[in-house]
Amino acid sequence: MAPERGVVHRLHPASLPLELVRRISRFGFYAVVAVVLAARSEELAYLFLLLLPIGGAVMRFLSFRYELADDRLIVREGVFVKQVRQIPYARIQNLDTTQGVLHRALGVVDVRVQTAGGKEPEAVFQVISRERLEELRAVIFGARAEPVDAWSSAAPSSIDEAPLFRMRASDLAVHGLLSQKGLFVVGGLLLVLREFADRDRVKELFQSGVEQLPVEPRALGAWTWVALSVAGFALLQLATLAWAVVTLFGFRIERRGDALHSQYGLFTRHETSLPRRRIQALHVKQGLFQRLFGRVSVHAVSAGGVGGEEKEHARPWLVPTCRGEELPRLLRSVQPDAEFDAAPWRKVHPRATRRLTIQGTLLYSLSFGTVAAVLISTDFVPLAPTLGVVLVLALAAAMVRAKLVYRALAFARTDKALFLRHGVLTRRKTCVPLEKIQSVRLSQTPLDRMARMATLSIDTAGPGGQHAAFVVPYLPVREARRLSRALTREANRRDFRW
Repeated sequence: MAPERGVVHRLHPASLPLELVRRISRFGFYAVVAVVLAARSEELAYLFLLLLPIGGAVMRFLSFRYELADDRLIVREGVFVKQVRQIPYARIQNLDTTQGVLHRALGVVDVRVQTAGGKEPEAVFQVISRERLEELRAVIFGARAEPVDAWSSAAPSSIDEAPLFRMRASDLAVHGLLSQKGLFVVGGLLLVLREFADRDRVKELFQSGVEQLPVEPRALGAWTWVALSVAGFALLQLATLAWAVVTLFGFRIERRGDALHSQYGLFTRHETSLPRRRIQALHVKQGLFQRLFGRVSVHAVSAGGVGGEEKEHARPWLVPTCRGEELPRLLRSVQPDAEFDAAPWRKVHPRATRRLTIQGTLLYSLSFGTVAAVLISTDFVPLAPTLGVVLVLALAAAMVRAKLVYRALAFARTDKALFLRHGVLTRRKTCVPLEKIQSVRLSQTPLDRMARMATLSIDTAGPGGQHAAFVVPYLPVREARRLSRALTREANRRDFRW
């Protein structure tokens, strides 16, 4: 059936109960307080506190309308303050969808309409049917021709026959073990108990639980305690693996025209589309434990950004983890210019090690000095020899750190992109296409001017805030100025495209 244009649509009837559940969960504390007060005092008037989320859900359902015009999406909402948003189809980047268990049972989906420049979605449909979603996609993406590939001169292809990437069961297991979410959960629970629980009550419950054990804890042998500790650690790892399966089950990326379409989630299914032309920079990250397992993660900085409530839908990665041998093929499909291995890498100023040594000596002197001060205050060690040991250890640690940082730090430039690599324990590589450069900034501190060095910072259209997408420190000042002028000329002569 052809999509209907010029017809005003409402949200799906299931939107009302689902929005009500969402709002009550958002006001969960007040809802619990209202129910408890009503139950204890037998005064049903307290239940009127629930009118706020109920009224908000009803008003949104009754006021929300959208219309598919010939060249734009028109969204109307609001009761007291009425809003009308007109979003040209050509400005819509993608439609991100979320589908929980109840959504899937009812055949509905949440949809967020994303544009390039907004930190918030231009419109949120909570909820519409799958048929309406397909109609939205057909009208929005059918109303414009697919642009030429932003990364190369080749025209975009159709949907690939095979996905670009699919997480295997082993990838899920490794990602879960490396994330160790279970430790964060246990740590959070311990902090909550420490801050809010009644210690006497907790102690009483613990003692009563111990008394009910069939065996006296002191009677258990050392090997029994070791076995119990191993069992507890194994349960923690199983919980971590379960988290990875629930959040990333079925993760896959497909190429659909110029967009990278991803799907993942066991109970709540997420579907997102990221146009390749919207990618401003690519980051390849490999932590210490990732290197042991031969895994890397890929992060994409896209135009615009997310903020507010949309942070819960944002993901910090393009690919959470993949095998090292799969990375070149993936990068060729996502950003063909990101040829890290073929880049002409260059080192920064040789005197950077001196600067790093000085910085590290001050840092480690403070750290080691704090430990030494504690030991001296307890008369555990004498004063004079300790200060000498602190300075020697700080200088040695700073020199080792400086050499490692300098060895890892390098940059490169090709006709199409800039490259940066850095990091000791966690290794990072960054690629920024020249056509994505928004501004070039050269800065010098007093120490930089004395050493005739400079720092070069590159900004893109991504949500950098106070942090630039590409920063190269310790450059020779002449080379930094020459590179700054060259990159500015490149940015001026290239057309920037959202």
